[in-house]
Amino acid sequence: MSDQDGITDLELQGEALGDALGDAAGMAASFDTELRRVKEAFAATGKDVQTLERGLSRGLRRAFDGVV
Repeated sequence: MSDQDGITDLELQGEALGDALGDAAGMAASFDTELRRVKEAFAATGKDVQTLERGLSRGLRRAFDGVV
């Protein structure tokens, strides 16, 4: 193997590594975007659960007040 062949192989490996890192960065960005959407959905669900809990509490309180 000549020095020129070794340099060519190293350049090809460097390009492949650069491509792989670019792909990994793209996947990480996509994952981050999806994770933010999941976080927002959980926050909205938490607010909905709080609203439901307040409604149930009021309804049960009224029901027990009506029984007493």
